Amino acid sequence: MRRAATIFLILFVFGGLTNAQSISLSATGGLTLVQGPDALTKDINEGGAGFSSAPHFGLKGRFKLPIIPLAITGQVLYTKFTGEGNATIAGGTTASVETESSLLLLGVGAEYKIVPGPISPYAAIDLFYANSGKFKYKATALGSTNEITVDGENRTGIGFGAGLQIGILPMIDIDFSAKYNINNLIGKEEGEETFSTINLSASLSFGF
Repeated sequence: MRRAATIFLILFVFGGLTNAQSISLSATGGLTLVQGPDALTKDINEGGAGFSSAPHFGLKGRFKLPIIPLAITGQVLYTKFTGEGNATIAGGTTASVETESSLLLLGVGAEYKIVPGPISPYAAIDLFYANSGKFKYKATALGSTNEITVDGENRTGIGFGAGLQIGILPMIDIDFSAKYNINNLIGKEEGEETFSTINLSASLSFGF
């Protein structure tokens, strides 16, 4: 009897550790909402870039630590921003304007499950490298097109938020999250304003 109990205990602990240390990979998609600075969020006719929201997509990996309800995560996320509108240029001429840029995030983070189980809310924090792609400004007026391109920037950012992980099959989960990101927390130049976004994401995770 004691031997059977010992074997059961070993199997239980080993099984728990195996499950706790599981790795999952997720396909992620969602919406990025630009919060600032004003130079990006204002409409083109107000002198801004006209960026408000844009879809994002990427991949996310999760490694569950043993015993404690904590997971280490890694992610890559890409967003392409576009804007369009009319602006008044020199001489009072109205030009049709198109703007374009992008944001690539490569980061690591941690997720703490507040209530472990098949439906698990969690708190999350991320540290990431943020690459802002080239900013393109194209104005067309009187049959002529002028384009200005400004190189992007590399910064270090931080994000924090919360999510909900829902198990639908033994090795498949769906995940919903909302995060506030400061994309240029570290490395800003003098006078550079904070570039902040809110990411609303949904993920489909496969464990192995």
